[in-house]
Amino acid sequence: MQQWLQDAGHEVHLAHTGRIPRPRVKTDKKDAKHLAHLLRSDLLPEAYLPPVRIQEYRDLARQRHFLGQESRRLKAKIKLDLLKHGHFLDANPVEAAAGRAWIRKTAVPEAVSCLGILENVEKEKERFRRLL
Repeated sequence: MQQWLQDAGHEVHLAHTGRIPRPRVKTDKKDAKHLAHLLRSDLLPEAYLPPVRIQEYRDLARQRHFLGQESRRLKAKIKLDLLKHGHFLDANPVEAAAGRAWIRKTAVPEAVSCLGILENVEKEKERFRRLL
């Protein structure tokens, strides 16, 4: 949003809210007036705004982290779905190509579906890794 506002010709300030005293009665209108007063008085405590390129890298890293979380969640769900269908395993077969082929042969619909999603998530995760 910062970049969008700057591209539209606005000057952007990021207030460091931890350094602004909190009023007893808090409303958006009162907050806006208080922040405007602090800015006009040159008393607004500002937080660091990283350059656009660093923000872009942070966004890429957040997306890659999210994809990693989704990958772990899907792997756990596949193992649970196999367990529900009577396939008791010590290790998760998702980790190896042979295990993935075995999952497809079991024809456990939930596991096979999640495996397809997992493979797409892993491709995206690798794509984001290369971007970083």
